[in-house]
Amino acid sequence: MSELLSRLDALAASTQQLLALARAEQWDEVVDAIQVQTAATEAFAQVNPPAAQLPATVAAELAARLSAVREAHEEAYSRIDAWRDELGRILQDIDGAKQKSNRLLRAYGG
Repeated sequence: MSELLSRLDALAASTQQLLALARAEQWDEVVDAIQVQTAATEAFAQVNPPAAQLPATVAAELAARLSAVREAHEEAYSRIDAWRDELGRILQDIDGAKQKSNRLLRAYGG
């Protein structure tokens, strides 16, 4: 049981860190935090016993804590997805400008 709780604590902490970085728009650090959070998720999943094996009070506590982790995860990834979309638009603009520049160079013999 203590291993389950310690892994849940690690998952919660890594998810909160990911969310804090996403809120602060520290995208370079977000990339590393995603890997940490993914590893914590996998570690938690390895010791996650069926709810029927847990006392009702422990199961309720885990459910509440997991709900908080899920909410933080969803907000973090919503912000990450928005950043990814914005980055994609910027890259498309750069590519468009590069193509226009190449056409001008060809047209005017640069």
